[in-house]
Amino acid sequence: MQRLIICLSALALLGLLAACEITIDERTGESNVRVALPGSEAQRANLERQWRQCMSYNSKSVCERRIGWVPPGE
Repeated sequence: MQRLIICLSALALLGLLAACEITIDERTGESNVRVALPGSEAQRANLERQWRQCMSYNSKSVCERRIGWVPPGE
């Protein structure tokens, strides 16, 4: 039973870490941590923002590899 609790706790922690996004403002050096649960509207908004930012400097294939997601309709 204790192993099950440890395993579930580890999975929950990994899920939380996967949902974290750390951004650093280059002008001020200020860092922000945002948590967006997988499948949530906040996560989709984060992915779309990352996609737009990536596409301003890279090709579609590069962004797809880096982000691991392509917006619907692309």
